[in-house]
Amino acid sequence: MKGGSKLWGDPTVNSGGGLWYPPAVDSHGRVFLGTGNPGPYPLSPSDPNARSRPGPNLYTDSLVALDGATGKLLWYRQVTPHDIRDHDFQDSPILVTVKSHGRPTEAVVGAGKSGFVIAFSAATGKRLWTLPIGKHNRYQSGPLPAKPVLYCPGSLGGVLTPMAEARRIIYVPWIDLCFKGSATGIVGAGKETSGLAAVDAATGAVRWKHRFRAIDSGAATIADDVVFTSTTDGTVYALSTRTGAVLWQAKTPSGINSFPAITRTMLIVGTGARTSAKAPPHGEIVAYSLPG
Repeated sequence: MKGGSKLWGDPTVNSGGGLWYPPAVDSHGRVFLGTGNPGPYPLSPSDPNARSRPGPNLYTDSLVALDGATGKLLWYRQVTPHDIRDHDFQDSPILVTVKSHGRPTEAVVGAGKSGFVIAFSAATGKRLWTLPIGKHNRYQSGPLPAKPVLYCPGSLGGVLTPMAEARRIIYVPWIDLCFKGSATGIVGAGKETSGLAAVDAATGAVRWKHRFRAIDSGAATIADDVVFTSTTDGTVYALSTRTGAVLWQAKTPSGINSFPAITRTMLIVGTGARTSAKAPPHGEIVAYSLPG
């Protein structure tokens, strides 16, 4: 495209909008994608506030709907235009039928590192509700100043790992982690905590929240009336889907940076992440028995 470098950036330098996780497909053959951040990232003195890629940087940090038979773009909704904080909207979208204005409506729910959970109409892309989750502050969007500031969510905060849905309730793992940075780069990070929330798929209302001391890196996995997750300090949690109460928890030999899996009789967890700078990695697969 003539003049394209002025509008979109330089294709030899700029890129982005890839996928982290699998898409979702509905019964109409529509394919829904949650896309990642534009590049280059992080910022640098030679490219303050990513001026090398002017404009919104479509279709990054977006939920994109395609016709599965033809690949035709049906609609897209960008959550973070011109992202300079690595705020991917990367989670696998969740499809769920809810009541909107008294009528059954297929919704597609997405989330990402900007710390927003958003429900859209699957047919039209109309936004049904928006839920900010976790820690947010005044520097969460827009250009960054020349002097470093603390912005929340940081580049590894917000919703990092996949959500789950059961009985029209969305279970959302989130991370509170702020970064300190400026228009020219990152200089540090704050203290991290995390949590898991149960969210009404029809309204975006939070039913309950449970907070963790370490990063919830374990996504949300549901079996019957239990939602499982895990944290980087090596703790596995089983929580009540109804109340968020901890039904049981267990400590693995090392940290966890993966998602639990479930068979008919077992919960299987991969471990091996460092719990401190001095702790050596120690990879294992640990299985816990589940009630029959």
